[in-house]
Amino acid sequence: MFRSIKTRLLIWLLSALAVIMISLGLFLYNRLDIIVIDMVDHLLSDKAELLKGLVHEHNGEIEFEISDVTLGDYSIKDSGHYFEIADAEGKTLVKSRSLGDYSFAGSHSPKDTGFFTGPGPSPVSVRLFVHEFLTFENERFVLYVAEELKEELGLLRAFKVFLLSVFPLTILLTGVGSIFIVQLSLRPLTSFSQQIGLITEKRLHERVDSQGVDAELKELASSFNETMDRLEKAFQAQRDFLSDASHELRTPTAVIKSTADITLRRERSAVEYREALGTVKDAAERMGGLIDRLLKLSRLDAEQSEKKERVNLKDVLKTAIKTIAPLAEAQGIDIYTEKAVDVAVEGDKDQLSELFLSILDNSIKYNRPKGSVNLSLARLDNWAVVKVADTGIGIAPEALDKVFDRFYREDVSRGEIPGTGLGLPIAKGIAEGHGGRIEVESRVGEGSTFTVYLPLNSSS
Repeated sequence: MFRSIKTRLLIWLLSALAVIMISLGLFLYNRLDIIVIDMVDHLLSDKAELLKGLVHEHNGEIEFEISDVTLGDYSIKDSGHYFEIADAEGKTLVKSRSLGDYSFAGSHSPKDTGFFTGPGPSPVSVRLFVHEFLTFENERFVLYVAEELKEELGLLRAFKVFLLSVFPLTILLTGVGSIFIVQLSLRPLTSFSQQIGLITEKRLHERVDSQGVDAELKELASSFNETMDRLEKAFQAQRDFLSDASHELRTPTAVIKSTADITLRRERSAVEYREALGTVKDAAERMGGLIDRLLKLSRLDAEQSEKKERVNLKDVLKTAIKTIAPLAEAQGIDIYTEKAVDVAVEGDKDQLSELFLSILDNSIKYNRPKGSVNLSLARLDNWAVVKVADTGIGIAPEALDKVFDRFYREDVSRGEIPGTGLGLPIAKGIAEGHGGRIEVESRVGEGSTFTVYLPLNSSS
């Protein structure tokens, strides 16, 4: 409903303040009420003790030494100060003139002792103390002492008015101050937003200044800058990918075009046409293979494969070896496999097959004549580990970090060994898509070992 952070902060702040003020007001009002009533109760207790002292026994008779002079305000009608003495049956024996015709004994049971707040002779509520006492002859009497709460109730009403007038004003003033504070607090966020607005597709190098800002925004700025670093790298990788793809596709395209142009310049024999078509076919196959691998990379980047199944790696490796065997045989490469147990992982069987075919293809292409490829499958903790070791030309130390880059091929192999430079990047993408990784170790002139780690199926 409220899409503005500023508005939400103000609403939350003022709501919290209102709750605090209301709670504080209720607390103070209740405390004042308790204090006032407690003061009245102490006063009534003192007056009760005084009135008890006016009750005496004379010649076996109970006498009340009560006079207008002694009682003061009690003798004035409707003075707000009242007392009454009754016997055990609730019969009034004596009462203050201020009570008039009203009787507390008639409205309260003699057994009800203690302090009470309720009606009195006038419309104003009274605080009543009902006290039972005994004379020297063990005569039981009930004393009623009451005070009108006129001043006390007036004090409470005045305090209530004070609260109702001061609290809204306090909230209003706080709200005005809050607007200023919120605006001041959000100023760095506004600057942050403006800096972000400067970043465009052509200005991906721009970053948000994280110096001199609050700790929360500094963390946000750092996270944003890290995200932009990754985004910039991704855009650059995309540009490099498109550039490399265009370059790789340009060669077979040029071959097809130039072959067609040369062939069509004059009439040629059937043999010449056949040779030309063979050249075009080879170029088209190369282009098709490149396009196929580009599509595989695209699907990996888009994470289009959602296929999840239990895959036995032992079976996948057997199939991969069978598929790659003709290529190995053509180049005089022997493939050796160590005895392996059944190891299952969860994932896409077709992609996993592509992963190991790409590594095997690389190990065969870059192997030496009559070389070998050794394949092993094992378990290590919670990982399935596949090692592919070859006896090939090896990889230079400075190139180890680049072999998984798209279209990367060492200069020593360009033009000598056919390839697109996409096999290992595809293998890496598949491994990472399955929660795994690929590591490579190599020595120039001795060979390379690719190690694939894949998380084990929970039921393995």
